[in-house]
Amino acid sequence: MTTTNNHKKEKLNQVTQIKEKKDKNCRNKKKKEQTFQIEPWLDADKQINKIRHTNKLRREN
Repeated sequence: MTTTNNHKKEKLNQVTQIKEKKDKNCRNKKKKEQTFQIEPWLDADKQINKIRHTNKLRREN
């Protein structure tokens, strides 16, 4: 009986690890989306420069 309980615990741990990994990936995607938000009060040229600047900073890091 203890072997089945241990097996269930292992399975549960695997499932929680997979969920945590998915959550982390989801958070990373959201961070990427947030950096490229369009700001309506800036004109197009300023927005393009801002995106280029963030890309440049990413390459340096």
